Amino acid sequence: MLELSWSGNTPDGAEAKGTIKIPELEAESEGDFEFEITVEEEDDSKRPIKEVVRTHLIPLLKEQFKKLGSDMVETHSKDVKIESSQLGPATPPRAVTPIEPAQIHTSTPPRSVTPNSDTVKSSSQTIVNTTNISEVVELQTSADQVYETLLDPGRVAAWTRSRPDIFRHIGSAFSLFEGNVTGTLLELVQNEKIVQTWRLKSWPEGHFSTVTIKFEQASDFTRVHITQEGVPIGEVDAVRRNWQSYYWNPIKSVFGFGALI
Repeated sequence: MLELSWSGNTPDGAEAKGTIKIPELEAESEGDFEFEITVEEEDDSKRPIKEVVRTHLIPLLKEQFKKLGSDMVETHSKDVKIESSQLGPATPPRAVTPIEPAQIHTSTPPRSVTPNSDTVKSSSQTIVNTTNISEVVELQTSADQVYETLLDPGRVAAWTRSRPDIFRHIGSAFSLFEGNVTGTLLELVQNEKIVQTWRLKSWPEGHFSTVTIKFEQASDFTRVHITQEGVPIGEVDAVRRNWQSYYWNPIKSVFGFGALI
């Protein structure tokens, strides 16, 4: 959600001020934005200026917001082109070049790798031995901002530096980094949890892991708990580097959600 403040004067010279809230601001919107106009201490004398905001200021905002998605994607897509060889190296692992020369701060205890006794068959009948991984990341912002950053197409375009295919609907498929990361949204609990299938392009055909992301709101930051089930053995290091280098580091850098350590 985006919130703007405005101020002005009524016809009799009295000062008036308020806010304009835009609940959904997405890169792929075609101008169909919802605006909530409020006036502080609203009464009959201030209603004319509220109408001025509605009839004059709102159309100007619509024109600017219609350009937001394409401008954001164009700006950030010039910076980095991520090749498939950088995102998901096959065994033996190859080094992944991070977007920013930094490491992400995770909370203690260290992230764990949990052996999974099961094996998984992909659609091509290849038997995939898998394991589970987990980590905790701290971001200096609220839980609702992290939730929006992972789902809003405009924000995703900014931190992936490419045009994403992502829709905020359960059962919808998503594609990031020009198809190098794909999956399906399975569960959405606003500001609390995201569950999705997730795979790298280099994985055995038809094999998906399951990623659960939970948001824990602290006093002035948010703990993001990530659990990933069904990661192919031998891909664990590559997957960890991908989360750090292509998700959390860019999100911190683009939106200022914490210092890169």
